[in-house]
Amino acid sequence: MNGIDMWIYGDSLSTGTHGKNAYLDALKEQLPVRELRNFAVGSSGLTEETPNSMIDRMKRQLREESYKECSPPQLVLIWHGTNDWYWGSAPDRFRQDALWAADTLRQWFPETLPVWCGPIFRLEAPDGGKEAGDAWRLKNKRGHTLLDYWRALEDCSQAGHFPLLDMNRQGNIHMGNEGICLEDHVHPNEEGYRRIARVLIKNLKELTADL
Repeated sequence: MNGIDMWIYGDSLSTGTHGKNAYLDALKEQLPVRELRNFAVGSSGLTEETPNSMIDRMKRQLREESYKECSPPQLVLIWHGTNDWYWGSAPDRFRQDALWAADTLRQWFPETLPVWCGPIFRLEAPDGGKEAGDAWRLKNKRGHTLLDYWRALEDCSQAGHFPLLDMNRQGNIHMGNEGICLEDHVHPNEEGYRRIARVLIKNLKELTADL
């Protein structure tokens, strides 16, 4: 492999503003990344029910045809779902938009590989909530836990034929060690990103071996 052009869509876990540039340096060091374009925006989600959403950004790229100005990425890493739980996106809408995003990226770049990262543990109150809790068990204002968004992603991964990385189980960040791995109960610190990078690199090396 001579090198891959890579795009990232995500929220503050992918912007590089936490944990000493998040997992971005590790990807560049351990994968043959030739060019990295990072479209991650803090507090954003997938659906247009969240601020600065991935769908909004993609529609703008489509309307302006700015995607045509870029070299076709061999890999697009998508990490959304957590803030859709936080803001209370409808899971059915989330499922629909996840499929639209994957399908549209492949229409733009037929040879690209979309890879979706599932949510990790977070301890907070969702928008409108009064008490913090494990998002995987705590219901948001629409009555859904983060587990519901993960299940929607599992459905989309099968129907949309794209890889889904189980960052929650493989990352091993949970209630017992969140004080070690998260800087504010939500965003990973350096140790948390070390665990995340390990999972990402292991899986992405395998998925990109033939690119």
